[in-house]
Amino acid sequence: MAVEGRTVKSMDELNGYLEELEAGRTVTVEVLRDNRAVEVKVKLEVMPGGG
Repeated sequence: MAVEGRTVKSMDELNGYLEELEAGRTVTVEVLRDNRAVEVKVKLEVMPGGG
């Protein structure tokens, strides 16, 4: 999995990187599905109960 071209190897690493980014930003997430890379655009939102 990669976010904005940055490889992430665990959920903790993914969460840590996403926390560095601003809510409202759209990022590209690349995931492996059926043995091929698929890119998905995701708009980041503030976590419920978060800042």
